[in-house]
Amino acid sequence: MQERKIMVIERKLLREFVCFAGFMAYDEVVSQIIDMINSSHIFIERKQAERNPDFQQIIPYSFMQFEDRLFLLRRRKNNGRAELRNKYSVFAGGHIDLEDSQDKNILLTALQRELAEEFKVNSDLAPTFSLVGLINDTSSSVGCMHLAVVFATKVNFPLLRINGNDSGNEFKGPQGNSASGSFISLTDIIEYIPNMDRWSKILMEQYFGLTIEASQLTFSDYLEKPRSVLK
Repeated sequence: MQERKIMVIERKLLREFVCFAGFMAYDEVVSQIIDMINSSHIFIERKQAERNPDFQQIIPYSFMQFEDRLFLLRRRKNNGRAELRNKYSVFAGGHIDLEDSQDKNILLTALQRELAEEFKVNSDLAPTFSLVGLINDTSSSVGCMHLAVVFATKVNFPLLRINGNDSGNEFKGPQGNSASGSFISLTDIIEYIPNMDRWSKILMEQYFGLTIEASQLTFSDYLEKPRSVLK
């Protein structure tokens, strides 16, 4: 079987721009980084990408928004990466495959494919996609190998559903009192932050300004932040 090839970019090309840790909101520098990714990426075998620190893997990730609520997810306890097992998340997305490069807007194409794999998207949702920034997690050797391109996906109705509820899906479906697969207000999502994955925590704290101590924020506190709207 042919090894899966994924998008990467040589770290040295980004060194001048990616000199931050954590979240960086969309601005002129982020726009330049996106242009660099679009023009200078290559595809290599995933096994090589996971082992070679000279490359950063580009990961389009999105949080899903309905009005003043976010879609909360919980990863399965048998996740391949130990640090993600049973963790809550507000993100879905993944690596960019070689097949995604057939479309001009490769980042958005890859994101839409990943979302279609994870969720049942009702046609009435009419999602709109906005690029809101980047996450560069330098807290671990694994985190350093990835660069997250962060999108906001806004839907018109709360009809998003996780695809199935079998062990092959990355996320748990809503069962009993489980909050996974539900739209949760920012105020109520606070209690899940301590058990979120690293990237979700970064987004909650550095984009939404939301911590355990800050419980009064609403979406109006960040709606005016710069973002690039994609269609």
